[in-house]
Amino acid sequence: MFEAGLVHCDPHPGNILVHPLGPDRSDRGDPGTMTGTGTGTGTGRGTHVGRLDRPFEVVMLDHGMYSRLSPAFRRAWCDLWYAAVHGDIEMGEDACRRMGLTDEEQVGLE
Repeated sequence: MFEAGLVHCDPHPGNILVHPLGPDRSDRGDPGTMTGTGTGTGTGRGTHVGRLDRPFEVVMLDHGMYSRLSPAFRRAWCDLWYAAVHGDIEMGEDACRRMGLTDEEQVGLE
């Protein structure tokens, strides 16, 4: 999203797989698969579903709906997240306006 401006528009749990990478499964880089690597734990809705103590890949499925975001929108999106993390309401409101949200649509910034 931040580099190419592409956003997967249907990212529900059925379209996302988390695959642990083992010694026999280094980052394959399969064509047509969007992957990222990281480490973390897996839990869902209060139920333990497994722990990933090794690198993993995130695989996105169903590539039928994408949207391309403009560089200006991506910058505003980054600024909105920065403002949220740092509690900067004025910056958050400005970022929302730059993304095309009206003052009435900007709920929960304070």
